[in-house]
Amino acid sequence: MGRHAAVSERVGRPEDTAVSETARVKANIVVIDDDKLVNDLIYRILRKEYNARGYESAEEALRSENLSAVDVIIADVNLPGM
Repeated sequence: MGRHAAVSERVGRPEDTAVSETARVKANIVVIDDDKLVNDLIYRILRKEYNARGYESAEEALRSENLSAVDVIIADVNLPGM
């Protein structure tokens, strides 16, 4: 019982709030695929949990994105022009 009381005492402390706010930061994910159906499918799945953006070409993504702010890039390995 003492262990459970210690856990419940920690809930609601300011340091716990800071941790939970940090845990809510969403990763920035870029999806690049020239197949619009595949691109849309992956984007729709990811956007629920992440900051996701989809592009149909690498050139379009490079023009539009600050890549230093991107955490993950999911790209078709057979993109035209690459």
